[in-house]
Amino acid sequence: MSSFNASEAWRQIPPEEKLDLMAEAHARGVTAASAFILVCGTLAVGFQFAPLFWTALLASPIVFQFSASMKWRAVRPLLILQYLAARSAARRYAYNANSADMGLQLIFRGEMEYIEDEENPLSALDKAISNTHATRVWITLFNDAVVVLSEGKQGAELEFGHVITDKLSIRPADPEQEDYSNDREIILEYSDREYGTYGIKLRSNQPAALAVFEKQLEHFIKIPRLERIEGSEELE
Repeated sequence: MSSFNASEAWRQIPPEEKLDLMAEAHARGVTAASAFILVCGTLAVGFQFAPLFWTALLASPIVFQFSASMKWRAVRPLLILQYLAARSAARRYAYNANSADMGLQLIFRGEMEYIEDEENPLSALDKAISNTHATRVWITLFNDAVVVLSEGKQGAELEFGHVITDKLSIRPADPEQEDYSNDREIILEYSDREYGTYGIKLRSNQPAALAVFEKQLEHFIKIPRLERIEGSEELE
């Protein structure tokens, strides 16, 4: 199995979250540069020394770059650690689900709701133990399993986890909705002999990642499990 380090974790982070991180860093830079100009402008008026204000204007791009870079260097490692921790927990649950190939394909943040079905005892149990209507989760897709987990007081908690077989199905909650809509929701279901069919509804602030997840999982479900595992091993 291939190694997984900080650089690989950074590549696995969805572009939408990277853009949000960049916007946060730029916002810090704009705030710092504006404050610098305001302070220097106030001093220039107080001391009646106009060159101080013009110097502040000329130096503001440097202040912006320095402040934005400091923010970027502070939050980027934290984001990578969050993804590494989520991946590690998801791999553990995938292993417990008897996954034979835990190569990571996709990981991103989202929200999950249990699908209410009064005739399904497992669905009723999930609804009873769920403290909130919508749960913030990590959605992960491996070569041989799909795992959805949340962050609890005791650490990562499994919400939905199964190996990818024909018992698993995925479909949009609204078939007429566009693939990259911000309000798009998908339904993930699993057919069990003992409990029947039960499932969850997923949505995300990262619609592109959710669309990729849906298409990739659909593709994996269509390929027989043994063939999919052997194909992954050949690529490695």
